[in-house]
Amino acid sequence: MKRAILITLSLVLFLAAGLCTADGSSRWTRSVSRFECGSRLVAVGDSRFEVLRKCGEPSWRDAWEEERLERVGGVPYFNGSPFYASRVPILVNVHVLVEEWVYNRGPTRFMRVLRFENNRLIDIQVGDYGY
Repeated sequence: MKRAILITLSLVLFLAAGLCTADGSSRWTRSVSRFECGSRLVAVGDSRFEVLRKCGEPSWRDAWEEERLERVGGVPYFNGSPFYASRVPILVNVHVLVEEWVYNRGPTRFMRVLRFENNRLIDIQVGDYGY
């Protein structure tokens, strides 16, 4: 009985420690595919313009450019056998415009962090309570 209580207590403490960072703030976030702005629904795949029209200006926004390697196909490569051919991938540098918008919806609701790549919404994170 004492062992079960000890195990349960240690599990609760472990989970509580995992939900807080060193400064005491929560780092509980999860990804969702859509959320409501008033009576309008914002979903992954929407453009920046659509989100701005539905939700208005965000509380905070940041933008930067990332350079990534992307595979765009391949060139056939024959290794001597007429029945076996593979493709050597062609990789190109691609510049991606990344933006993060934060919607602070007040102290009783969770903030939303929206991530755009090349003007398309690709991720919505649920953050801490707003302020």
